[in-house]
Amino acid sequence: MARISAFLFHGLVIFYRCIGMSHSVFYRCIGKSHRIVFVFVVVLERAIGMVFSFFVEMKLLSVW
Repeated sequence: MARISAFLFHGLVIFYRCIGMSHSVFYRCIGKSHRIVFVFVVVLERAIGMVFSFFVEMKLLSVW
C-alpha cells in the first residue's frame, strides 16, 4: 500500500512539472506587454512547484 501511494505521488510530481512547462510556454505567448505578470506567474509557479516537490519528497521518505 505504501509503495502504491509513493508511486502515485511520484506520478503527481512528474505531471505537475509537465503542466508547469506548458504553462511557461503559454505565458511566453502572451507577449512582452505582460512581462511583469509573466515574471510573477513564473516565480509563483516555480515556488509552488518547489514546495510541492519538497512535501512529496518528505512524504516519500516517511513512507520508506
